[in-house]
Amino acid sequence: METINRIKQNYNLKTRYGITLSDYNILLYKQKSRCNICKKEKKLYVDHCHTTQKVRALLCRSCNLLLGYSYDDKKILLNAFKFIEKHGKNKIKSKTK
Repeated sequence: METINRIKQNYNLKTRYGITLSDYNILLYKQKSRCNICKKEKKLYVDHCHTTQKVRALLCRSCNLLLGYSYDDKKILLNAFKFIEKHGKNKIKSKTK
C-alpha cells in the first residue's frame, strides 16, 4: 500500500509541478521540514509561480494562501505588514473595561 501511495504522490507532483517525489524530499530536507516563510513545522505544500509554473519552495497552507490571496503582489503584502505594525495585537485597545 505504501508503494501505491508513493507512486500516486510522485505522479501528482510530476503532473502538477514537474518535480518528482525525490525532488520534493530534497526541498523538504533543505528546508529542514519547515515552511519557507513562517519556519514552522507543519504539513508542507509545493508553492509555485502561476506565471512561470516554476517551483519556488515548500510552504504551509497558511503561508501559501497568504501569497495566493495577495496575488503575489508585493504592494498588498507591504500594506498588510504596515497594517500589522500600526494595529498589531499589542496596540488594539479594548472597548470594555
